[in-house]
This record gives sequence, C-alpha cells and structure tokens, in this order.
Amino acid sequence: MDLRKYQDIFLPAVEKEMQKILSINLGKFSGALQEMLSYHLGWESGTVIKKLGKGGKCIRPLLVLLCTEGAGQNWESAIPAAAAVELAHNFSLIHDDIEDVSDIRRGRETIWKKWGVAQAINAGDTMYSIAYKAMLGLEDTCNKEITIEATNLLGDTFIKLTYGQYLDISFESREKISINEYWKIVEGKTAALFGCSTKLGAMIAYNKEVEQDKYYQFGFSIGMAFQVFDDWLGIWGQLEKTGKSIISDLVQGKKTLPVVLGMQNSKKFARRWKEGGISTREAKDLAEQLRKDGVEQKVLFTAKELNKKALINLEELKIKNDIEIVLEELMDSLLNRQ
Repeated sequence: MDLRKYQDIFLPAVEKEMQKILSINLGKFSGALQEMLSYHLGWESGTVIKKLGKGGKCIRPLLVLLCTEGAGQNWESAIPAAAAVELAHNFSLIHDDIEDVSDIRRGRETIWKKWGVAQAINAGDTMYSIAYKAMLGLEDTCNKEITIEATNLLGDTFIKLTYGQYLDISFESREKISINEYWKIVEGKTAALFGCSTKLGAMIAYNKEVEQDKYYQFGFSIGMAFQVFDDWLGIWGQLEKTGKSIISDLVQGKKTLPVVLGMQNSKKFARRWKEGGISTREAKDLAEQLRKDGVEQKVLFTAKELNKKALINLEELKIKNDIEIVLEELMDSLLNRQ
C-alpha cells in the first residue's frame, strides 16, 4: 500500500478515538467547551480527516501507527497513543496561537480570536488533560507497564515542548540569536513530539530487538526538517494553501531560520531588522530581499540535509520493508508542502 491508502485506514480510526475521548470526558458538561475543541479540530463542519490529512498534517499519529506496525505489532494496538499525540499537538497549537497573537489557523479564526484569550486558555488546558486520558487507553490494547512508560514519555515531551516555546518567546526581545540557540528552540517545540511519536511505536510493539532510542532519533530528525521547512512556509508560503497567516514571523520578530541566516548573510535585511517595528507591507519586501541574498535557498538546503539525516536514521531501524517505503514517501511529502 502507498501512503494515501495508509492514511485512509489509519486517520479515521484516530479521529474516532479522539471523538470518543472528548465525548466521554466532556459530554456531561454544558456550555461551549466541547464546541471550542470540536471547532479547533474541524469537526463541526465535516470530517477532520479531510482537513488534517494533507500537507504534513496528522503526521504525528501516522508516525505512531506506522512505527508500531513496522516494529512488528498490529497498528490498532497503538490507536490510543496516536490519538494522544494528536491531542497533545493541538493543545500546543491553541496556546501557541494565543502567545503568537495569531488570528488564523487552518484558514479560519483561531479559538482565542473567536472566544477570547481566557476561554482559549481553558480550551488548551482541557485538550492537554484529555491527551493524558487518551494515552491511558493503552491499558486496554497493551498492558499496564507500557501504559505507564508511554504516559511518562508524553509528560517528558510536554516539558520539552513548553521549554522550546519558552525559548522562542524569550528570544523575541533579543536583536539576534545564534544558530545553536535556534536549534534549541526547534528541538523542544517541534522535534521532541516527533521523536515521542516514533518512540511510542517501538515501545508499543514491545519487541526486544527494537531499539527505542533509534526510533526516537528517527522521529527527532524528521521534526527538525519539518520545522525548518515550516519556517520557510512562514515567510514564503501562500496563505490560501497553508491556511495560516504568512509574513507574521517577520512582523512578530520571530527568530526563525530565515531570520537567523538573514542576519548573517543579508546586510540590508540585518540593518532593517535591528530597527524593529516591521510592518506587513515591509515584511513582504524583506522576504524578497532574503530571497535575493540567497537566504531562501540556504533554508531549503538545510531542510533537505536534515531530511537526508532522517533517512539515514530510518535505514538503521529494524523495520518492515513495506513500512520503510511508506515512511520514505511520507518524509518526501513533508518537504513538498505548500
């Protein structure tokens, strides 16, 4: 089977599990709390799969299920974990939108923009809690030992994710950061959850021949490449295709890779960046300046090199050949998002 066929099988199962978890935990409460979470996930207007199954979305639960299957266990046993990591990811998006003051997510208003900051915080906190509840479902499909290990891994990942976001925000007030500081941000806010996803697959497979740390490194490398390309999309992507605001990284002073490299390789960009207060109109001109000075190509080259590293990590895994081919297809699709 190719990637699309696996998506058609896996993603509806993940969505069903997520809907079940939300219904069990929120169905007894009145008010708009469940409505906010359903809105964020796209359930109030058609299936979430059509929204999240394209362009790298729902990549984390796919990695959980593919790695479980590839490591020798039936993918269905990992559905609770796949649902948990997708809920965890969406918790981070809700809070990120608040912290970044982002108006648009997936082509429409963010939760905080629609319901206000205070209620959006409540929605994010609820999504965070439900992610843990989802992971506990592994007791029914695996065993208690794996459930404890998986839940602990998720907790460690939340800490890394939050620390990465903390660094991202704290560096906004600085004129520039080093490339090593940039990588620390990416390791926490993005790569950690990818690594968690692939390691969960190996953990749930419960195969003694499988080295869980190698699975983690594989996912971690994918996450690094994913974020670098996401940084490219944040400046040079198209709103109608990405479904989220573009150029905003420059306006908000985000220290993404194009900015870090721009400070080193574009005198005109560096001079204007130091002055601060970049408008949306100026951001478009600065994006073009970065392109002229070769920064865009450096960013794309970096993403491709990180993807090559992930491919090397993949080759080191003891994984089924057919799943390895699908994972390669998935990785290729991540660098062809628009």
